[in-house]
Amino acid sequence: QAANPYTGAGISGVSVAFSAGGNGGTFNPTSGTTGSTGVLTTVYTLPQTSGTYSLTATSPGYTTATFTETATAGPAATLSVISGSSQSGTVGTVLGSPLIVVAKDSFGNKVVGAPVKFADTVGGSFSPNPVNTAANGQAATAFTLPTTAHTGFAVTASSGSATVATFHETSVAGAPASEAIAAGNKQTAPPGTQLPKPLVVVVKDQYG
Repeated sequence: QAANPYTGAGISGVSVAFSAGGNGGTFNPTSGTTGSTGVLTTVYTLPQTSGTYSLTATSPGYTTATFTETATAGPAATLSVISGSSQSGTVGTVLGSPLIVVAKDSFGNKVVGAPVKFADTVGGSFSPNPVNTAANGQAATAFTLPTTAHTGFAVTASSGSATVATFHETSVAGAPASEAIAAGNKQTAPPGTQLPKPLVVVVKDQYG
């Protein structure tokens, strides 16, 4: 509003220009003339990058009006792996590095507070799960490997309709805990000759 500084009465017919300082936002209209009450209205469309922006309304001979507006990230559109993929560890143990993803909206802004759910199909476990993204848009969890050995199995991170992030991990057997005969027992052959079948044992870890 263009107003008399002494009486506060609106002043009509004042030309006003709006500016966002080149931040990528837009006004509709970008300028105009105040009406009978000294008021001019515009609609501002926020830029695609999250942040706090200073907008101005100016007219020669008048003090500048300054608006402070904030653009926040939209809902998570993509999840991407930051670190923690392609690890290997002993069955039943926690992987050495956490699994970390970053959530971004459709314009590439990092999303804060997006719930991320981690999952696998081999029987591992996560702590915590689910987990909300932090101020840097990242979510991290510790992954305890399953008690069965698997090579390059998938671990996924999802959040609503966002594209899924996929890790690939490997669990290897633990130390030998048992041995058992698998084949070759109770054979018969003449002295000094080779038994017809090899002697075979199977070695298993504590989880079998």
